[in-house]
Amino acid sequence: MRDITECKRAEEALRQSEARYRLLAENVKDVITVVDMNLRPTYISPSVTQLLGYTVEEALAMSFEEGLTPASFDVAIKAFSEKLTAEASGQKDLRDSIVLEGEAKHKNGHLVPIEMGGNLLRDAEGKPVGILGVTRDITERKKAEEELRRLSDAVRMSTDSIVISDLEGNIVDVNEAGLKMQGINSKADLIGLKSFDFIAPEEREKALSDFSQLLEEGRVNDVQYHILTREGRRVLVETNASVMRGRNGEPVGVVAITRDITERKRMEEALKENEERFRAVFEGTSLGIALVDIKTNILGINPAFQRLFGYSLEEFRGMSNLEYLHPEDAMADANLYIEMLKGKRDHYTIDKRYIRKDGGVVWGRQNLSVVRDAGGKPQYFIAMVEDISQRKLMEEALRQSERNYRVLFEGTIDGMFVTDAETIKVVIANRTAAIMCGFNSVEDAIGVNPIDLVHPDDKERVLGFFMEDASDEGNQEVHEFRAITKDGREIWLSGMGTRIEYGGKPAVLSSIRDITERKRMEEERQRMEEQLRLAGRLAAVGELSAGIAHELNNPIAAIQGFAQFLAARKDLDETIRNDLDTIYRESQRAAKITQNLLSFARRHEPEKHFISLNEVIEKTLELQAHPMKVNNIELVVELAPDLPKTLADFHQMQQVFVNIINNAEQAMIEAHGKGRLVVKTKKAGHIIQISFADNGPGISEENMKRIFDPFFTTKEVGKGTGLGLSICYGLVEAHGGRIYARSKLGQGATFVVELPIASENELVAEAALLKPGSRGVKWKKQREQY
Repeated sequence: MRDITECKRAEEALRQSEARYRLLAENVKDVITVVDMNLRPTYISPSVTQLLGYTVEEALAMSFEEGLTPASFDVAIKAFSEKLTAEASGQKDLRDSIVLEGEAKHKNGHLVPIEMGGNLLRDAEGKPVGILGVTRDITERKKAEEELRRLSDAVRMSTDSIVISDLEGNIVDVNEAGLKMQGINSKADLIGLKSFDFIAPEEREKALSDFSQLLEEGRVNDVQYHILTREGRRVLVETNASVMRGRNGEPVGVVAITRDITERKRMEEALKENEERFRAVFEGTSLGIALVDIKTNILGINPAFQRLFGYSLEEFRGMSNLEYLHPEDAMADANLYIEMLKGKRDHYTIDKRYIRKDGGVVWGRQNLSVVRDAGGKPQYFIAMVEDISQRKLMEEALRQSERNYRVLFEGTIDGMFVTDAETIKVVIANRTAAIMCGFNSVEDAIGVNPIDLVHPDDKERVLGFFMEDASDEGNQEVHEFRAITKDGREIWLSGMGTRIEYGGKPAVLSSIRDITERKRMEEERQRMEEQLRLAGRLAAVGELSAGIAHELNNPIAAIQGFAQFLAARKDLDETIRNDLDTIYRESQRAAKITQNLLSFARRHEPEKHFISLNEVIEKTLELQAHPMKVNNIELVVELAPDLPKTLADFHQMQQVFVNIINNAEQAMIEAHGKGRLVVKTKKAGHIIQISFADNGPGISEENMKRIFDPFFTTKEVGKGTGLGLSICYGLVEAHGGRIYARSKLGQGATFVVELPIASENELVAEAALLKPGSRGVKWKKQREQY
């Protein structure tokens, strides 16, 4: 028999210990779990139901992995694997436990933040046989931590200075904004200092008083001080401070939130100043200003608005806006007003008529602006009204003046146009000017440089007096010049210009008049006078020439006869024979001169017949073709194919053309040794025009006045008598035509012969003469034989 009293006592103690352990495990809020080394649960405390919603039986049926989120399971497995690896290497530490945070899966699907603590269970030999785990719900702790984190972030990120001090005012902690406000980089340089030391000296007494009030009442709000930063800057701040209390409510410190309000104060001052200015403008401006609600009720007016309409603010408040708006303009801006209400515009300007209290009508320029709240909703309107009645009267007067000016501008018989002084481009013109210058319409003339229409020979002169007109407002000088119209006509114009402003820019108002007909008449009168002068001179010279020719013919004939008689002698010395030949040649030249004098003096009436001047030109050029070819004269002939006939003497016309061609040929050979002659015929109105243009040396202006005078010549002695062009002049004049020349020295010369076209009556008469047996038929046959 063996005494087992002690064994029974040990078993009882163990039973009682297990009972107490189970009682503890089943009544704590934490979930106690025992799992084997395969992570299968062998025990779970009933608190699992409260934590995760599962019954003990349900929880025991689940694996360790099924109860955790994948991430939490991975963290737990990793931690225990590392623990077991350390065990295997001989690193045993019975005190060492594992504490992890993770998330468990609640039965209803949501996740529960948990803290897991675990220790290895060992057998008698210390070998791990399982894991004892304690799982705790840390939801509230996580919330507190998140709240603390947010609070910490708010303090850290706050732009306001946050300073914590003890009850003596010593700084305990400060955020980054507080350091920045003081101009300090490190907390260590600030902690332990008195917060009062940073307040401006003159305000420290007030700060101490406010601090006492803070400790007594627990809070002070919106107190303002000037603080001095480490750099010496003076900063205006606004502070809100509260007392911090311990668990039992006893004061333990002070937290002060301070904001730099320097810029805000500056803006407040600026706003106050702006409001004062606005009030000064509102009260003192000459513009009528009214504040109007969105229902168009007037809320306030300035003195100018009251003077403009004659109503007081009280009277306006009882009125509808239709009572002081002109009936015709009452709805003029309705659409614009609706657009403002809809947010499509913030202001608009319109001219309207208003009815004053005394019944008078006033024109006003209204500018209406809307004031909106932060959400963009209209709150009220500001209406500014300017009295423009006088301006409207002036505008109407100006419009009437412009209408009158337009009537005058368009109705005058003179061409009128305005040219921009800088660009020299036409900006406005009347129809008379457009037609005069060959444009199809006024629009075609706009933008044209008028100087481009001036004849090349007059361009420089016209540009000169245009610039004078543009610079001299009082210039009224009239100028005459030639122009080439848009359709190619050459016309004469008289014009004057004066400086004006057009469109706010310097311009020249020009008026022009077509004086082509006057110039033509002046030229015709001058030509007639010249013809009379020349005819008188030719008549006088003709009589003298006839007498001289008759007197000289007999002596010249005697000289020629005796010279031939003596030269026929065979006993003459050769020197004397040569002298006699010279006498004979010179007497022949003298005889030719007397013949020309007789031709010039006789003035036989031409035998006129209907002839083709193209035919006369062709016959003449056939006679001159060989000499011109020998002398290197290039001949260009442009004969109009439809040239009408004229009544003229064929032979006399040929004599005229030969004389002109010979003169041109001699001039070109002497100047260049060659030349170019252009012969043209054309119909010009009621005349036939024949022109001979050479590229010779040209004729000086002085000689141009005398080229048709008898005995005037520029040729060397012995090469001309000066009667050729005089004879041509007389022949052409006898045919009712005219001959003239155009030339400039060094630019060749052009001689023009103009003869009248035969009329229908003359053609009928010529046809009658050509009937069989008439003299006309005989003359025609003679001409054909020629």
